[in-house]
Amino acid sequence: MVNTSVSGRVVDTTGAPQPGLNVRVYDDDGWPFRDFLQQGATDSVGAFSLTYPAEAYGLDERRPDVVVEIRSTGGSLLFVTKKATDVAEEVLQLGDITLSGVNVGVQGRVLDVQGRPIAGLVIVATDLDLIGGDPLGRTATDADGRWSLSYSPTVYNELSERPDIVVTVFDRVGIRQLAQTSEARNVAESVLVVKDIVVPRAAAEGWLVTLGRSNTPRLSSGNDVEVLVDNAIAARRLVELIDAATTEVHLAQLAIDTGFIATFTGQDPVPTNATHADSLVLDSLFKAGQRPGVTVRVLLNENAIVPDTIDEVRDWFAQRAPHTVSVRSFPLTFETMHAKILITDPGLPTARAMIIGSPFEQGYWDTPSHLLVDPRRGSHGASGIGLRPVHDVSISMTGPATADIARTFSLMWNHRSDVAFRGADKLPSIVQPPAVGSQSVQIVRSIPQRAIPATAKGEAGVLEAYQRAIGAATDVIYLENQYFSSGEAVHALRRALAVNPSLQVILLINQSPDIPTYRRWQQWRMVGELGMPHPQIGAFTLWQIGPVAGKTGIQQVYVHSKVGIVDTSWATVGTANLDGISLEGARELYRGDKRSVEVNAVLLDGVADQPATGAVGALRSRLWSEHLGPLPASRPPQGWLSLWQERAAANVASLSLNSPRMSRGRILPYRFETKDADQLAGLGIDTSRMVVLD
Repeated sequence: MVNTSVSGRVVDTTGAPQPGLNVRVYDDDGWPFRDFLQQGATDSVGAFSLTYPAEAYGLDERRPDVVVEIRSTGGSLLFVTKKATDVAEEVLQLGDITLSGVNVGVQGRVLDVQGRPIAGLVIVATDLDLIGGDPLGRTATDADGRWSLSYSPTVYNELSERPDIVVTVFDRVGIRQLAQTSEARNVAESVLVVKDIVVPRAAAEGWLVTLGRSNTPRLSSGNDVEVLVDNAIAARRLVELIDAATTEVHLAQLAIDTGFIATFTGQDPVPTNATHADSLVLDSLFKAGQRPGVTVRVLLNENAIVPDTIDEVRDWFAQRAPHTVSVRSFPLTFETMHAKILITDPGLPTARAMIIGSPFEQGYWDTPSHLLVDPRRGSHGASGIGLRPVHDVSISMTGPATADIARTFSLMWNHRSDVAFRGADKLPSIVQPPAVGSQSVQIVRSIPQRAIPATAKGEAGVLEAYQRAIGAATDVIYLENQYFSSGEAVHALRRALAVNPSLQVILLINQSPDIPTYRRWQQWRMVGELGMPHPQIGAFTLWQIGPVAGKTGIQQVYVHSKVGIVDTSWATVGTANLDGISLEGARELYRGDKRSVEVNAVLLDGVADQPATGAVGALRSRLWSEHLGPLPASRPPQGWLSLWQERAAANVASLSLNSPRMSRGRILPYRFETKDADQLAGLGIDTSRMVVLD
């Protein structure tokens, strides 16, 4: 018999077949005498059968010495069989060829803490090296929680013959990192079998923030919630709460202008000659501190980067006595204590809490009318904003969630008691008030690492809340925010859009943020990372017109909000911007390990086993009505983004008329020019008949 064929099957060290590999057969008589016989590929079960004529190994040679090479699809050598000498069989049957010595795969399983499989989670394998990492592959867990990746050694062997493998588990959209294996160094196994990866099921699934745990911290039901749109309304409610306090007033703020006027006489949209100051915030706090049985505690940011007002506020109260007002600083170096919260009568059934949008500076005060000229905003304007109109959103609540906000204040206050006041005036545990309404609320926070011993690892709860909601969105994501520079938030949006082609994103942001370096980052996130213009994304800005020197004046309204709304199921209002320092770390400022203190309230509406209240849809309609004008009764056939685009286009057209006006609402499309006049010109608006207030 004359040998004219060889067959076999290629498997890995676990016995799994390896399809699609290149197989080459040689007659090896010793270097340099090596005759190529045939090549082919393994089939779906890893098998191969190659045929060649006897003449291929020489007319004078009757029995070849057969060697089989197994190569990757890219041609990298994976394995060489031991030489079979003087082969006489017509078909040389090699049986199973087990790859060893060269890594071509990794596999494992993901389970919850009860040992049950978790399906659909995204798995990413990476080869770590000195200059970063080479992606080995991406897959998802099956119904049994199992996953497997195969790859060619060419993806990792430029710098090393053996990979150093790390496996990362993400949520189903590929947004949130849930777990990561330790590094497996110099992997020689053809298939690395990773031990079971355990992930708490609550951390992997759903809308609720878990901080990587099995429970859901600071989630409560039975709350009554009031969203306060624009700071004139928020400031009036704040003064009312302080004035009604019977036991305690706790206030945390970024900054307080000692002359900040919270309310004015009358509530007319347009001030008159009869309009004058009604209530100063510090006066309200002072009067509360004079009432029998009421203690007032004020905690202010102290920061090496951002100017603070701690000395001015202390001096203001020092000049007035007697009172029970205690003012403390919360010092941080690079980060800021950006959480702006008020709690009155914590622990009592009458407890109230607010998460406040703006610092107490007059330039942030504004009404829903957003007048171009309003003396109630003061004469100096807010830092980086000037005298622009300002749009902002705060939130007030009663019920169990007030205790979660109160505990955040206590966490910071008691830390300062220990560090700077020898343990004096530490606050006791907060009793949770009874239910008073129907709204479910989760309080989420950002806390820097090592800032507070009780939370030494820090918290990124606000980021997780956004990531979960964006990943769960089905129809429209609405983001109304002062900044748009967070890499993690943009990554979440990019992944969500990729997996859901019908999802729409509406951004209401500033073209000129008050931090100048953010503008470049914002543009990179929008163009470089989201690929704008993008058919699923619309970006818009807020404007106002009014009479100025006998002509039509126009100016951009500064959006200071921190609002996110997903479908009609989820909303957040709070102090956290969509920038790195509020969420994942200040990468835009090249300090990726720094995160500020932030507090947000998340409203859950008919999801995560929470009751449907209609609160999220009502909030969305309220905001959109202010920005767009009257809304249609139902979703437009092309989605809500089409409505925003139509209203913005109508405003562009009407501003170019002989009598410029905003026809529907106050929005215009986002532009990338620096100055307001250039942005309007970029939209094709003739500004010769207008006064552009930059």
